[in-house]
Amino acid sequence: MCAHVRSGRVGRAVTFFLSGRARLPGTDAQFRSYLVEKSGFVFGYDQIKTPPHKVDLLDLAIPAFLDAVPRFGKLREGVGERHWAERLADATRALRSLPANIDLWDWRDTVAHRTSLTTVFRACRFDWYASASVTKMLHRKRPRLIPILDSQVLDVWSPGWTFDDLVDVAFALGAELGERESSRAALRKVADELGPPYSDLSTLRLYDIASYWRFRE
Repeated sequence: MCAHVRSGRVGRAVTFFLSGRARLPGTDAQFRSYLVEKSGFVFGYDQIKTPPHKVDLLDLAIPAFLDAVPRFGKLREGVGERHWAERLADATRALRSLPANIDLWDWRDTVAHRTSLTTVFRACRFDWYASASVTKMLHRKRPRLIPILDSQVLDVWSPGWTFDDLVDVAFALGAELGERESSRAALRKVADELGPPYSDLSTLRLYDIASYWRFRE
């Protein structure tokens, strides 16, 4: 899948900070300006406080703060049913199997880790919840580990993707980021120099914001 990114497709925008181009003069200043200008990124979605080891009913609204608004009417229809409590409990159990303080690129691609991530993604695939909603909700639980995977990113990494490709894409992205230490450092430097709340963002989230920025340009 990495070949899709390196081939020069639309992926060149999504992976701008994975290439040497990220070090062009002025890029850091441009990203800094964008980050400050779009403060909604960090004063909205990224400021949501949510229990890191539990998935509750209110968590289902988290993706709405990042332009993935669930169909609340459909969700509400089943709220009073017992299966909702059971599904939230299943999601919580799955979430607890994931480490909270490790970066995606340092989490080894093993059968056990793939199984854990697959279980979490499937457990959080609630009614009317697409891939973007699942990962945007889970990213707030594990901001260093779970990437935000919307159609823009998935189309680059796995053309013709399905929900079952999320785990493959997550580990492929982690492998790429793991090889790009200087690019990660460039993102980290911009956020740390700005201070809170920007410096509170994970490097994985900074990559997501940078990708969105380059894609929109």
